[in-house]
Amino acid sequence: MTLLVLAAVGGFAAGVITTVAGIGGGISLVALLSLVAEPRAVVGLTAPVLMIGNGTRYLMFRGELDRPAAGWLLAGAVPAAIAGALLLPRLPGRAIQVGMGLLLLTFVAVQLLRQRRDEPARSEAIAAPAGLPVGVALGGLSATVGGAGPVNAPYLHARGLRKGAFAATNAATNGTVHALKTLVFVLNGILTVGNLGAAAAAAATVTLGNRVGQVLLGRISEEAFVRLLLVAVTIAAVRLLLG
Repeated sequence: MTLLVLAAVGGFAAGVITTVAGIGGGISLVALLSLVAEPRAVVGLTAPVLMIGNGTRYLMFRGELDRPAAGWLLAGAVPAAIAGALLLPRLPGRAIQVGMGLLLLTFVAVQLLRQRRDEPARSEAIAAPAGLPVGVALGGLSATVGGAGPVNAPYLHARGLRKGAFAATNAATNGTVHALKTLVFVLNGILTVGNLGAAAAAAATVTLGNRVGQVLLGRISEEAFVRLLLVAVTIAAVRLLLG
């Protein structure tokens, strides 16, 4: 019951956070579920939830998709995600847990650096093919530790993507990766019948969270929202690293 409730709350929070802040939904869901589930189960549970969350977010902003960026990201992410999902059952649980903690801390560090420095305006966007190695890292990390927000976001920002364009492109690439992970996790037993109820609860609430986030977008301070997220994620990261 605890896992079911946390999954439902986490799904809603993930939808709101990602739609309002552009990033952080998957990271927050990993952090929350890690309180009550073992590492492999967390990675498995988040896959279908984030697949649905990213799918509905893509439908909301699809008209602003950066197709070249999405194409190059997926060229690297698809094979890496499949390979990582196949590898996951063989990884030690503690290694996955430490990887999750480091991922969360990296997310916090990247956001703090972005807040502290003034980013100069780019005369032109970074070339789309630079997304190929980013996609490899995105797929591999997502399939083994549950998320890769710190990897994808800097590339999309360097492409000049903001708000709807960022949301659409991020959702298209991440949604595809999570769909592939879900398929492999069902086949290799990571995603079992026993945790489908929690996954369904989170999947149902993440769509509601997306809608609420869309209403809140532009009405609340993104900076304050992100600060609260960073505090929560840091606490979860320390807990994971301490075991």
